[in-house]
Amino acid sequence: QVAQFSYYMPLNYLRAQYVMEEAYKTSFFSPQTQCLEIGYGLGALTLHLLETFGSVEGYEISKESRDLFASVLSHLKLQRFKNSSKPVVQEHHTL
Repeated sequence: QVAQFSYYMPLNYLRAQYVMEEAYKTSFFSPQTQCLEIGYGLGALTLHLLETFGSVEGYEISKESRDLFASVLSHLKLQRFKNSSKPVVQEHHTL
């Protein structure tokens, strides 16, 4: 957990920042009004998505990740994230 917060979280946050900057340049998010993130982990991308969409719904199967990210949100005083552990997609179709 220490490595996650001290090394991977900042690194992934910076990577996500670059992705978001590129998305803005191409107006990737312009028609979107809602955001669902699946597998948010510690939320490096989620923090950027919260700035863009105002609120985000996320799905994470790892209870440890959900709990750690909840503590990040609490520390940052962010309440605009809906955390779910229920499957978003009930069926899987193979084409």
